[in-house]
Parts: sequence; C-alpha cells; structure tokens
Amino acid sequence: MDVIMSWYNKFLCNIKTKAYLVEGMSRLVMSCIFIASLLIVENAALAQNKSKAKRIFDNDFGILPGAELAAAYASGETQINTNANYTGEPFIFRYSAFQYEQYKANWAMKPAWNVLARETNGKIKIKPYWGNALHAFGDGFTSVESGISHESLCSSSFSPKSFDLNRVWSLPFIGLTSPVASRVYEDLYPKYFKQEYEKQGVYLGHTMMTSPTHIFSKDFPIRTLEDLRGKKIAVTGGDESKIIKALGGVPILLGTQDRYTAYQRGTVDAILTNDVAFTVGGLAEIGTRNYKTVLSLTITPLEACVNREMFDSMPLELKDIFYNWNRRFSQMLQQLFWERQRVQQALPTLEDRGFEVIHLSPSELARWKVATQPIVDDFIERNERKGLPVRELLADLKTLSERFSSMTMNEIFQDASEYPVQGIITYSNPTKNTKLD
Repeated sequence: MDVIMSWYNKFLCNIKTKAYLVEGMSRLVMSCIFIASLLIVENAALAQNKSKAKRIFDNDFGILPGAELAAAYASGETQINTNANYTGEPFIFRYSAFQYEQYKANWAMKPAWNVLARETNGKIKIKPYWGNALHAFGDGFTSVESGISHESLCSSSFSPKSFDLNRVWSLPFIGLTSPVASRVYEDLYPKYFKQEYEKQGVYLGHTMMTSPTHIFSKDFPIRTLEDLRGKKIAVTGGDESKIIKALGGVPILLGTQDRYTAYQRGTVDAILTNDVAFTVGGLAEIGTRNYKTVLSLTITPLEACVNREMFDSMPLELKDIFYNWNRRFSQMLQQLFWERQRVQQALPTLEDRGFEVIHLSPSELARWKVATQPIVDDFIERNERKGLPVRELLADLKTLSERFSSMTMNEIFQDASEYPVQGIITYSNPTKNTKLD
C-alpha cells in the first residue's frame, strides 16, 4: 500500500508540474503575442511618423509672413521657365556639408536642389556628403579649389587675415537682418570683395549671413556699459573679441560645443550670439532669471564657394541657370532657414522661458557706438594704407542697406529673381532678367 500511495503522489505531482508547465508556456506564448502586437503597432506608427516627418522635412516651409514667394518657389508652386536644351551628360556637384542630414537648414537646401535639377532638366544635380565626409569643416577653400568637393562652406570669417575689405562685416553695429545683409553683400561683391575672394582659387556660389548677435545673460541684466564692464563674455572670433574689449568686457573665446558647459558652470557671465544659435544650442534652458540685451552687434558671412573647373566646364545655358539659381538660393536660405528659425522657434522659446528683453535707450546706444568707433577707424586706416576704396565701400554699404531695409522679404526675393546681380562670376553673355511664373 505504501508503494502504491508513493507512486500515486508522484503521479499527481507530475500532473501538477505539467499543468504548471502548460500554464507557464501558455502565458509565455500569450505574452509573446502581446509584445509582437505592440511591436507591430509601434512599427506601423513609427513608419507613419517617419513618412510624415519626411514630408515635413522635404516640403513644409512654415507660414512666415513676407516669405511667401521664397516658399512658393521652393515648393514648386511657382517656377521659372529656363528653356534648357542641353542634352549631354549631367554635371554632378559634390557638395560637402559640415552639418548632418537632419540639420534644419536642409528644410531649405534640399528643396532648392530639387528646383535646380528641375530647371536644368536633370542636367545639374547636387550630391551632398553630410557631416564633413569629404573634408574638415574649415577646409572648404582648399578642398573646393583642388576638386575634392565642387561646393562647400567657404566663409571669409574662417581666415580673416586673407581678406581686407570683406572684414567690413565684422564691424560693430551694422545692424542688418540676414535677408537684407545677404542681398547687400551680393550687390557689393563684384566691386569690393570679388578679387580677394577669388584669390582663394574658387568662385563665390551664394551667400548666407547669420542673424545679428545680441548679449544673453543669466542672473544679471545688462542695461548700460557699466553693467558690462569686467564681465566675461563668450565670443567666437577675434573681431568679436576686439568689440567686447572696447566695450569694457572680458572676451572668452569658445567654440560652439564648449559654450553650454561654460555658461552653465559660470565660467562665462554672458554670451554674444544670435537668437537661433542661442536657442538651438539649449543655452536658453539654463538659468531662472534670464536676459537678452538687444544690440544687433555683429553678423557673420557664411559664403559657399564653387570649384572653378566644374563651373567653367559647363555649357553657357547651364552656367546661366546655375548662376541665377544661386541668387534665389541665397534668399531661400536666409528667409526659409534663418528668419524662419528666428521668428517661429527662437523668439517663442525666449518668450516661453521668460527672458526679459532689454532695449537700450538711444542715448545709451550712442555710448556703445562711441566706445567701438576706434574699431571702425582702425578698419578705415588699415585699408587706406593699402590703397583700397574703403570709404567708398562704407558709403555704398550704407546706401544699399537703407534701400533693401525698406523692402519686404518678398520684394527682395522678387528683385533677386528678376534682376540678379551681375558679375559675381565672370563668364560670357550672362542673362540679366529671370521672371517667376
């Protein structure tokens, strides 16, 4: 009997064990099915979001009052009939981009490249290489000249000692918006900047100009020159250092990647930068009492250069299209990236974070301009010693600034389209007028 009972208990135990195993397996299978279902739903949602993001990335230019013409041109709603007849092999421009593909400037760049391909019937195409894949960030001039890339960022601000008159953009209180500054730059370029820029062995493709800089601070406001004196101000370049010194501050040269930590830890008291750079870099999130002192103190040219051999090898009609497209491209970047970012994202971010916006009184602003006048005087004297027409440049800069500052962004874009500046690149028989349809 004991043997029978022992066998019976083992039997029941095995049954229970199997039951537990079956129940456990059943639960595991159900869990797998549930997780798989979630993954299917999640992947479908991700795919939908990626598709939506791609549509936004490629086609959505936002609603920025005054930039409707640039947005319509970028989206293909308005077109230019170029009557391109070239039937040979296409020209593929290797474009070296310092930014990665997700960078927001591409909201304007990618559609603009599509426009260029359409206007040339696919005979000029831009092939981007993202994230400095072809060469380092500061090697644009040498790399484009040698043909490693056919187009890249080649800013005169990278090597200021190689330029004379072009350093006018480093002077304090020029005070232009980025679309106006870009248009003024291109008008001045053939007469004043072309010779020294082409000494680098390249052609100018198009311009970008940053929006003007202001001083951002936390924990203390800057309302007067006295408030700035002795304060450590983060800057990005030598000319900015001169300006801050002239104003009584202590310039601290920092790269973009080092600013966040320095500002957070108090290594610097304030930062001289533009609205877009300040908010995109996350600096606006630091601090509880935040201030922006409106100055429009400096702007920075961000030119794109083009390989000479590539441009010279194209037939005349493609040169025409490429040249005139670059005039429109410049304004597309200014209006659909810089102004769009500033108005639609940067300024609302500052408002949401409770920044106090400080406008200097006319008399106080005059004091700041007097303090920095020696920098302007030195620029004039230095260039006059070299026999350069610096006073004429400053007079033309003032006249053009007043002219284009009175125009809307739509009017500037239309002017750049219908009356593109001549002589930025010298070639035979360029067309002068191109109208939007």
